Amino acid sequence: MYDGGRASVPRLWVRTRYRGSESNGAGMLVPWQMLESVGYLTQRLPDDIDRTPVASVFFISVPVWEHDTTGVVWVVTAGHVINEAQSIGPIYVRLNLRDGGFEDVELPFEGWIQSRDSDVAIAPFAWDDSYWATPLILSHALPLKEVQDLKLGIGDEVAFVGLFSQHPGTVRNLPIARFGAISRMPFDEKLRVEIRRNPKETREIEAYLVEARSWGGHSGSPAFAVLSPIRQPGHIVGLDVGGRVGFPGLLGLVQGHYNIPSDVPFVGDILPGGFAHSVNSGMAVVVPSWSILALLEGAQVKGHMERTRTEADRQKATPIPDTVSPPDEANLTRSEFEDALRRATRKVDQPKDES
Repeated sequence: MYDGGRASVPRLWVRTRYRGSESNGAGMLVPWQMLESVGYLTQRLPDDIDRTPVASVFFISVPVWEHDTTGVVWVVTAGHVINEAQSIGPIYVRLNLRDGGFEDVELPFEGWIQSRDSDVAIAPFAWDDSYWATPLILSHALPLKEVQDLKLGIGDEVAFVGLFSQHPGTVRNLPIARFGAISRMPFDEKLRVEIRRNPKETREIEAYLVEARSWGGHSGSPAFAVLSPIRQPGHIVGLDVGGRVGFPGLLGLVQGHYNIPSDVPFVGDILPGGFAHSVNSGMAVVVPSWSILALLEGAQVKGHMERTRTEADRQKATPIPDTVSPPDEANLTRSEFEDALRRATRKVDQPKDES
């Protein structure tokens, strides 16, 4: 259940309802929460009447008080997505609704916080119980120590969820899941990636290389580690060694992918003349989760959370009529928290021709 601007903490891999047929999910290996943790970033592109999904986002809940079971929801995506969007116009986050359809919520550019060391952007998001979505929680993001303790490494499987731009869904978001394997860990050397096209700006960041065919709309998608039941570090094939299996948590976010440069000669009839033009190399770049954690635990977010706590405490201290029961400290009402969050977003109506 959700309480105004706060989302109650879900167990990450417990199946919840999803707006799809039960029969379609009966044999599904990917937990529904992975699909429900994402939304789309939309914009009205030049010469377009309707807003178009252009990238992926996901939601993560940060506790307001220590050991609290609820938190402020933040939306997370790749920083370069926000940089590129500024030259086009306002951006919106699209979420499915419990009553059907979707809603676009505008997020002003000034509300975004970007990493100076990586390619991550976050913004506070005013949650509503009408959304058909399940935010992750902060502890789902794998810190560096846990990655090391799990002995995650080259060959471990990865799944990421996000926008398929060729078929995003006409009446609701239909994110897809894609799969791959870690090809290189982020410890040896940093990768130089493009974080702005015009003017061109690049940055060296820590990143995984993952053998998986990313797509343009996958920028900002959450990437999850997958532990096989036959996994045994140091061996390609092993017996079931017990311990932790399945999806242990958030590995990071998809930054982009490498294309094979234009006019590269190939042996075989790929194209007339034996040349391929901008072929997806099948190598994706994934920003590690500790780069996301660094931003979510940084000074700007701490300042926002402190203001939220102060405002919530102030409202709890406000005198109330004797006929009204005081709110529980660990479970503020929706109206109280709506005021405390100082919503930085503005809801917009769903376009009629997209409903």
